[in-house]
Amino acid sequence: MDAHNGTILWSIATPNSSIGYGPVTVANGVVFVIAYGTPYGTLMALEAISGKILWQYKANSSLAGGVSVVKGCVYMGEGSTGISIMVDPYSIGGSHVDAFCLETHK
Repeated sequence: MDAHNGTILWSIATPNSSIGYGPVTVANGVVFVIAYGTPYGTLMALEAISGKILWQYKANSSLAGGVSVVKGCVYMGEGSTGISIMVDPYSIGGSHVDAFCLETHK
């Protein structure tokens, strides 16, 4: 969105008409968004300027929340337990963290 006039600059559809769930994270010109899907979610990395999909990761379980980015690595929790499974019985449980790190070449 253009901060000066509120014009939407780009918009994309999420996989399988899932919902964008949780906060987005922006780091180094890349927008990271979780697309909550039942039973599997998708992490999407988008070019901030254009919305172009740079890469996607289809998780092995449900996703809910955002990601953290530290020193070139993206960290994301996978799995649903407790209240989320009661609300969405098709959620897939689990409890682990995924890390996606950029390889740097010098």
